Amino acid sequence: MSRAARLIGRESVLAAASSVLDDARHGAGQFLMISGEAGIGKTAMLAALVSQAGSAPLVLRGLCWEGDGAPPYWPWSQVLQASGLPAADLGEAGWLLQRASGPAEPMSAAAAGDAQFRLFEAVARCLGRLAAGRPVLVVLDDLQWADEPSLRLLGFLGRALAAEPVALLGAYRDTEASPELRKIAGQAQQLALAGLTQDGVGELARELAGMPLPPQVTAQLWERSGGNPFFVRELIRLLLAQGSWHQPAQIPASVTETLRRRLARLSTECVRLLEWAAIAGRDIDVGLLADGAAAGHEPAALNLLEEARQAGVVAGTSLPRFTHDLYREAIIEGLSTTARTAVNLSAGAAGAIGSGRSGRRASSGRGPAGTAGRAGLLAPRGQGSHRASRTRGRLRVLSSGAGHHLRPRHVRGRGTHRDPARARRVTRAHRAL
Repeated sequence: MSRAARLIGRESVLAAASSVLDDARHGAGQFLMISGEAGIGKTAMLAALVSQAGSAPLVLRGLCWEGDGAPPYWPWSQVLQASGLPAADLGEAGWLLQRASGPAEPMSAAAAGDAQFRLFEAVARCLGRLAAGRPVLVVLDDLQWADEPSLRLLGFLGRALAAEPVALLGAYRDTEASPELRKIAGQAQQLALAGLTQDGVGELARELAGMPLPPQVTAQLWERSGGNPFFVRELIRLLLAQGSWHQPAQIPASVTETLRRRLARLSTECVRLLEWAAIAGRDIDVGLLADGAAAGHEPAALNLLEEARQAGVVAGTSLPRFTHDLYREAIIEGLSTTARTAVNLSAGAAGAIGSGRSGRRASSGRGPAGTAGRAGLLAPRGQGSHRASRTRGRLRVLSSGAGHHLRPRHVRGRGTHRDPARARRVTRAHRAL
């Protein structure tokens, strides 16, 4: 395998997936689903498995289309076309290769169910005949965009071909999976891809740059990207283009588009809460969000965070945080200067309220001394004070305009010295903190 095609940091995952193909080659049908966020390497993993399988199996590929206009069973139409079987051998499965000439004739639910079952059986027979001569490897990508009939056919084949030398490989974005897709994936062996480790990011960066990167640059890349290989590649290209290892303030356009597409699927209330959280830092302080205007009360904040967690924007339960800093940057970049200022001031005031409340609870014996409001409510015992003080420290930095090294350039340099009235308001909030 070439350097460009080599999967970095996925050796153990690739070995596990390869064992599935070995089982299929020896006559035990296999059904494997690979999942993960956009850019995590699912398509690369499928390509590596096909390459590793060599010329022994017959590889049949199908992919799904996000936009409108794709006919039902489109990924399976591609699979049958790639099979090379003559139309006479396809039987009722040949219907998948016919172009619809007009609207389908209406039929009863029972008749439709019967026709679908006969179609499924016909496709299974076709693949079974192909597998009699050599192992068959069916590869389906982007199944989050597949129509439900295509998914049901995949689930049917996973059972019907269990005794044939056929491997069904599918890949999908878990954050965009429909209930039907999750149901079908539950029947398969599953391989969830996570972000690369810091060492993996360093190795990938070295491959792309052609030289080792300074350790601090690798650490920043890992923190910023969350180990997502696509994000790492785009950031490295930007660094190489600018001719400096100083982390660029802007986000590559391709990365921004990927992030915003995911954020666009969240509710307005969830995005508003994440705006507050992004200003405060990568670690998310639930108490601060509940004390401010981002959420009316803590259960509401937790519900909205769960929505963000399901979308892959937030990770962790006891200590929630952004999956990677690029989400924070994309959110902050999308805020106007006025909106950023308003969130900064409101968050600072919420921190002051939380701090005062915790002090009163501590003095009255109703709460643990040293906690800042409800900021430590989700933290292990003894960590609440540390997280709360750290959050207030970040708010001071953001409000003063000093900024974090990962903040977009247009956020930096907008200190309070440019607005005396704002400076006085921030100073009063800081004194309260």
